[in-house]
Amino acid sequence: PQGMGYLVLLHFRVLYGFFYGHPEGDDCCVEHFKMLPEFAARFPAEIHVPPEGHSKIRTHINKLLAHFTAERWRNKRPPMVDYEAHFPHIVTLIARFKEALPRDYRVIFDAKWKSWEQGD
Repeated sequence: PQGMGYLVLLHFRVLYGFFYGHPEGDDCCVEHFKMLPEFAARFPAEIHVPPEGHSKIRTHINKLLAHFTAERWRNKRPPMVDYEAHFPHIVTLIARFKEALPRDYRVIFDAKWKSWEQGD
């Protein structure tokens, strides 16, 4: 059960960074897609404004999940429900992201999504 929780949080962390992050190094984020005029018009900044407590959420996920730090043992982790509260909005952002993509990109997105669902 704990492993499944970590798996969910790891994927949440990736999506959270994709939608609310800024380009850093070779990280990919939604900002990269804004070079496509059609996408930029359909996915304005107000769609993916970081939620209240954004900084705290990122810190906890990074320190308590992804990095091997003493923080894991010093501080109590937030309960899963603290993260779960953000899951519905992330799911909505995925749908809005897909809708905002130009048709050619949407076809690729759908093919990759289907492949992922099938475990390919």
